[in-house]
Amino acid sequence: MAFPKGVIYGYPVTCREGGYRIVPDLEISEFSKAKMQATYQELVEERDSVKHLLG
Repeated sequence: MAFPKGVIYGYPVTCREGGYRIVPDLEISEFSKAKMQATYQELVEERDSVKHLLG
């Protein structure tokens, strides 16, 4: 799942020796995909609702 520039969204990562890596080839169920899409939509709506305050 890719997100456009300007939207901050967390990914599962592993951390080791001061670095991090996005977990590759993680299987995501249809249920999880739907929840992730809903979360993304909420983020976009929140961003858009305050855009006028940020200039």
